[in-house]
Amino acid sequence: MPLLARLASPLHAGEGFGFDPGWADLTGGPALLAALREAVGAGDVRRLEEVRRLLAAPECAERARIYYTVRFALGRPEGVGEAAQIAASVHRNACLLVEAASAAAAGREPNDPQLGYWTRWWLGATASTPPPRRTPVAGFYRDSGFLADFYFELAPGPPGTALLHPEAALAAFGPSLRRAVEQAAAAAPRALCWRLALRDPLPEEAPPLDGDSAGAAAAVGVRLLARGRAHDPACLLAARVNRDGTLGKVGHEREKLLAAREAGFLRAGVAASSDLTESGIEQLRPLFVRRLRTLREAEDFAAASRPLPLL
Repeated sequence: MPLLARLASPLHAGEGFGFDPGWADLTGGPALLAALREAVGAGDVRRLEEVRRLLAAPECAERARIYYTVRFALGRPEGVGEAAQIAASVHRNACLLVEAASAAAAGREPNDPQLGYWTRWWLGATASTPPPRRTPVAGFYRDSGFLADFYFELAPGPPGTALLHPEAALAAFGPSLRRAVEQAAAAAPRALCWRLALRDPLPEEAPPLDGDSAGAAAAVGVRLLARGRAHDPACLLAARVNRDGTLGKVGHEREKLLAAREAGFLRAGVAASSDLTESGIEQLRPLFVRRLRTLREAEDFAAASRPLPLL
């Protein structure tokens, strides 16, 4: 398992700070998950504990901070604080992934809901009923919109608890997106496991996934899941949720809806306060766009009219 050997080496324990592209190799993709799964299968508790100890070192956390500062805040002083938050989150999740793998290899289950879920995932024991539900969401980068999908499922744990799926544990999510999911999780009757997957990859230099557009999509996706209803896969919501349950407008609505239209979506919901003009809405056809006032209206609008396959 060469990746775990690199993690356990002095270099990756924090010798020589600086911009370390190797940090992306160690925590930024499926390679780490595959290496940890191999170690779990082999029952290699000793190696996993060694890696966990080295990853938890302050020097390793500092390497992560420097890496994400260079990646997301170079030339953007206002982005330094956000980059530090993302680095702390990704580093913490990397440590927890290894800790959960170690627990799985040793045959024990931690009491912590997140650690417990990840440990069961390593052991292949997290199949949910019903299966994960997909909820589309739109974003904006540079001059155009892009599409992604939330995947929500119910999991053992306290109601309203948001559990990040292991496959998304090392992704760079901004604070607005995380906040939207945590608020949406309040409607779940059990713990809520979630992940967000891009339909098409963004460039390496793209900022972390974030923004208010996830608000209505996450809230409606969880509410439909809790009520046993399916989300219409051809319907997109582009709005944020206010504290009183009304919907608010988001930026770059036209570009996001154009991306939805090009992807074959048939319907889209925006806030009643949207900046889109009636002529602008007409230009988006054949995409049908409706103005929505409340979260309840958005839920009814996005719900499938008949049972759909769960994707």
